[in-house]
Amino acid sequence: QEYSAADRDAMNQHDGIPAESGVLFIPLNTENMKTRDGEEMTGINTGSRDQQGRYISKYTIEIDVPGDATSPTLDLFADTDKAAPGGPGLIPRLLKFPYDLNAGERQIRDLPKGGVKFARVRRLFVKASSANISLLKVELDQKKHFERTDAVNRAAQTRARRNPQTGWYVIDRTERGYAGDPFPLTGVSDFALIMEVGTTQANCPIYVDYVGGLGN
Repeated sequence: QEYSAADRDAMNQHDGIPAESGVLFIPLNTENMKTRDGEEMTGINTGSRDQQGRYISKYTIEIDVPGDATSPTLDLFADTDKAAPGGPGLIPRLLKFPYDLNAGERQIRDLPKGGVKFARVRRLFVKASSANISLLKVELDQKKHFERTDAVNRAAQTRARRNPQTGWYVIDRTERGYAGDPFPLTGVSDFALIMEVGTTQANCPIYVDYVGGLGN
């Protein structure tokens, strides 16, 4: 996972986590699911070996502090629990990809897909402050799996107790509180994010929320 603090905070607010001055919440579990298992399924299970003997022995968080910061101090607090048997389990990956969005239909078909690490996609976050995206679609092997106008999408997410953010366009397969409703990418040869863009905007970050195995 890699993101700026501002982007992480905006994604948190989409999930209904309020902004707190001087505090950045970094979620590994999935927030606001209907079951405890649904929330805890992507917690990082360290020190537990799977049948092949693989396990997570080290977990690292790196924070970049701006060079003009005056006497900065950082404190890290983490919620922990006992390791569960069975190995690392599901690993959440939130990866950032920058794209230029040209006015008209913009198709993105080169996002990572499939294999152990990229088995499923829970959400896609498009940070586009001025692109005026009016329609969002996801196709798997040329078959439509998601299509909403921006207005309908925001209304649906608000009804599901999400909090859509200005300048962000989100396809959220967890919006109804069901953790087991992602886009399946195993065996898929074509994974397409398609958008109707009103205004050209360069270098728009797209965050893809993957769930998969530990991998190599």
